[in-house]
Amino acid sequence: MKKLPFILVVVLFLSSCSFFHPVKIKKISLPGKFPSHPGAKFSKTELCRPWWEEFGDSNLNNLILQALKNNKDLEILSFKIKELNALSKIERSAKLPHLDLSSTGELTWFNKTPHSTGHEQTIKNPEEAYTLQLTTSYEVDLWKKITNSYKSALYKTFSAEWNKKALEISISAEVANYYYKIAYLSKKISILKNEIKLHKKFFKIMKSRYKKGLVELSSIKEAKITTLEKEYLLTTLKKELYTTRTKLGILLGTFKLPHLAPQLPSKLPPIPSYLPSDLLKNRPDIIEVEYEIKALNCEYLSRLAQRFPKISLTGAGGSKSTELKELFSSSNFLWKLAFETAFPIFNYGKLKAMAEEKKWEVKEAAAKYAKTVLNAFWEVEEALANEKLLKTALALKKESLKLRKELLDIAQKRYEKGLLDLNELLKRKISFLQAKEELVDARYALITNRIFLYKALGGGIQKCPKELCK
Repeated sequence: MKKLPFILVVVLFLSSCSFFHPVKIKKISLPGKFPSHPGAKFSKTELCRPWWEEFGDSNLNNLILQALKNNKDLEILSFKIKELNALSKIERSAKLPHLDLSSTGELTWFNKTPHSTGHEQTIKNPEEAYTLQLTTSYEVDLWKKITNSYKSALYKTFSAEWNKKALEISISAEVANYYYKIAYLSKKISILKNEIKLHKKFFKIMKSRYKKGLVELSSIKEAKITTLEKEYLLTTLKKELYTTRTKLGILLGTFKLPHLAPQLPSKLPPIPSYLPSDLLKNRPDIIEVEYEIKALNCEYLSRLAQRFPKISLTGAGGSKSTELKELFSSSNFLWKLAFETAFPIFNYGKLKAMAEEKKWEVKEAAAKYAKTVLNAFWEVEEALANEKLLKTALALKKESLKLRKELLDIAQKRYEKGLLDLNELLKRKISFLQAKEELVDARYALITNRIFLYKALGGGIQKCPKELCK
C-alpha cells in the first residue's frame, strides 16, 4: 500500500512522454513565382478580402453577401462543423477523471411461518440498508491514445471550417459568374434582336427582287433560313438566361430573385506586378487537406497505442449504514483505491493491421495534398497566361469593331448618295452587329477568367506595398 503513491507518480510521468512518431510527410517546395507572371518573392502574404469589390459593383456585392448568409450548402456545412465540435468535446472528456455520485436505500420485509398456526405472517419491522458513494475513474493516457483521439477530432473540426471557407469562395465566384453571365446574355439577346430585324428587312428586299426576276428562288430561301436560325439562337439564349437566373436564385437561397440589370464592366483593375506563389498557402482547400493529414496522423498514433497496455485507476468513497440517520456518521465512512491493467496478447494481428490502415490513409492524404498544391499552382498559372491572351484578343476585337464602324459610316454615306443599294448597306450593318457581339464575347471571357483567377488564388490578391509599386 505504501508503494501505491510512488506507482501513481511514475505512471503519470510516463503518461506525459511520447513513445510514437507520426508518419513523415514530404515537404512541398513551391517555385518563387509563376512563369506567366514573374514578380517579387515574399515569405509572408495575406489575401485581401472581399475580392469581389474589385469589380466596383454594389449590386454584385449585395448578392454575394446574401448568398454567403442564406446559401443552404453553407448552412448544412455549419451544422456539420457544430457536430464535429461536439464530438471533439466528447473525446476531450476522456482525458479527465469521471466522477459519479450514487445512493441506494432498501427496506426488506421477511415472511415467516410460525409452528403453532401453520400460516405465514409478515414481520412489521423491515430491515434497512442505506449507501452513499462517490466513485471516480481515470484512464491513464500512458501512450497518448486519448490525447491523439482528441487531437484528431479537433483537427477534423478545423478541416471542416476551412472546407466551409473554400465553399464560400466557390459560391461567391459562382454568384459573380452567374451575375455577369446575365449581363452577357442580356447584351447578346439585345444585339441579336437588332440583327434579326435587319435579316427580316434583307429577306423582304430579296423577296421583292425575286418578284421582279432579279434574283433566284434559292436566294430567298437562304435569307429565310438565316433569319430562322437567328430566331432559334435567340430562343436558346433566352432559355439559357432563365436557367442562369434559376441557378443564381438557388445560390442566394431565395424563392424570389431581385430585378437585375447588370452591365459588363468596361475595365478591370490591373493585376499587381508582383504575385508570389506563396499566396497559394492561403488557399482554404490546401489548408483543409493539411488539417486532414494532421487528423489522420493522430488517428494513426492512437491506433499504435492500442497495442500497448491500458491502465485504469478507480477510486470510491462513501458510507454504508442500516439506519438513515447514521449514514453520515464518520464511523460508517469507507474508501477504496484500485488500478487495473489490460494487455492485448493475441488478436491475429488485428491491431497492427488497424495501425497500418491509418498509416496508408495518411500517405494517401499526403498524395492528395501534393496534387491539390500542384493543381492550385497550375490553375493560377493558366489564369495568368489566359489573362494576357484574352486582353490581346479584346484589343483586337476593339480595333476590328472600330474599322467595321468606319466601313459602315462609309457605306451609309454612299447609300445616301445613291452609290450603294440598301441590300449592301444592310449587310454592312449586320457585319457591324456581329463584330459587337464578338467584342461582348471577348469581354465576358476576360471577366470570367479574372473571377477564376481570384478563386484560384484563394479569394484575392494582396495589396502591393508602395515602395514596391514605384
